[in-house]
Amino acid sequence: MSTPYEITAVEDTILAALAPLRASHGVRQVEPYNGDLDPERLAAAVQQWPALLTFYVGGPRADLGQRRIETMGFVVLVCAKHAGDQAKARRGGTGSPGSYPLLRAASALLEGKTLLPGMFPVAVTGVASELQGGGMSVYSLQIEIDQPYLVAG
Repeated sequence: MSTPYEITAVEDTILAALAPLRASHGVRQVEPYNGDLDPERLAAAVQQWPALLTFYVGGPRADLGQRRIETMGFVVLVCAKHAGDQAKARRGGTGSPGSYPLLRAASALLEGKTLLPGMFPVAVTGVASELQGGGMSVYSLQIEIDQPYLVAG
C-alpha cells in the first residue's frame, strides 16, 4: 500500500463491523464517540444506550526505510445500563444486554479480522472499566490495527 488509510475510513470500517450488534444485542448506537460521557451530556446519552462508541487514540510508527508501519489504536466504549441494578447493567437482564456480553460480542466481531485491504488483522489489546455506578456500566475495548505503507524516496 503506497499511502495509509485515513483515520475516518478505518473508524468507519470498525463501526460497520460492529453494526450487526444492533440486531443481535439490541444496541441502539454504533457511532463515533461525541463527548457522550461528559458530565453535561451523560444523562441524555444514557437514554440511547446500549451503545458502542469509537474513537482514535493514536499509536507508534515504525520506520523501515521507505516502508512504514503505523499502529492505529482505537477504543470502543461499550455502554450498557439497567434501571437501578448495577449487576444487571454488567451481566445483562431484562431490557439490557449487559456490558459483559457486549464486550465479548464486540471482541468476537473485531479480533483477527482484516477490515481493509493491505491492513493487518485487528488485535484486541485490552479492556478497562471506565464507569460503573447508577445502573451504568462502561468498559473500553482497546484495539490496534497495523497498516504498512510506502514513503516516496
